[in-house]
Amino acid sequence: MALAGARVYYAMALDGLFFKPAGKLDPVHRTPAVSLVVQCVWACLLTLTGTYSNLLDYVIFAVLLFYMLTIAGLFVLRRKRPEAARPYARWATPSCPLSTSRWRA
Repeated sequence: MALAGARVYYAMALDGLFFKPAGKLDPVHRTPAVSLVVQCVWACLLTLTGTYSNLLDYVIFAVLLFYMLTIAGLFVLRRKRPEAARPYARWATPSCPLSTSRWRA
């Protein structure tokens, strides 16, 4: 999650929504080094300001919330775009009430 967070800062900087230096890649390793440092500083500040259990509660809440939104988004996309290519088959397709297409192996 720490590496993914740094990529978020990097993408925000490229879009002009975060500090410009965070949008630069290390020339040798091609990693967002400044974003990793920002992520490290932010994690240290959060660690120093609260107890571990509070931080864990916040992270678990946010992660579960976004997992639920992702799953809901899949159902919406399957309903709105039944003709879209499916790179994988679902085991419950024949019995799934939200499915509008036949199961393909």
